[in-house]
Amino acid sequence: MNAVVKAVARGAIWGVIATVPMSAVMLLGQRLGWMRNQPPEILTEEALERADILEGKSIETIHAWAVASHFAFGAAGGIFYSLLRWVVPMPAAVPTGIGFGLGIWGASYRGWIPAMNILPAEQHPGRRGTLVMIAAHAVYGATVGALNGRAQRHGVESGDRRIKHGSTDPKPEPLRPRFLPRDSFPRKRP
Repeated sequence: MNAVVKAVARGAIWGVIATVPMSAVMLLGQRLGWMRNQPPEILTEEALERADILEGKSIETIHAWAVASHFAFGAAGGIFYSLLRWVVPMPAAVPTGIGFGLGIWGASYRGWIPAMNILPAEQHPGRRGTLVMIAAHAVYGATVGALNGRAQRHGVESGDRRIKHGSTDPKPEPLRPRFLPRDSFPRKRP
């Protein structure tokens, strides 16, 4: 399978997985009374209304669409992170992932969402809802970064440039951080 296709597939899976703890943070914020409505539901309802297909949709249908779209956005974010890491040499670690997650929050909740007049930049009184969303995106990014870091430590990279431990290849490439040049770790010859 093509290395880019593998990077996309892994990124999508990691993005979906990372959406689970992110959603837990968002639900906790709602249970604490810090958020009235979940942003994915607001965004989905607005998208359905703008597409002129909201009429007659039940609350359950809108909720199902919201959950599906939230996980689809999560998968897309995971793909973007995986491809970005594949193209730009950087360590795949929790701090990098947190920065990525916060970047998604900023680009979305301070960028295209208010620009499209879907959700105001300050969505909840007292800004607690904003803090919940920042924390949720940090958790999402940390999870994506951790999954990428785990794969990197186990020899699976987005670009498939490493050989897994236990390979039958007589001359496996030595494990090295992806951001170092290839010749930083010379191959030992028997």
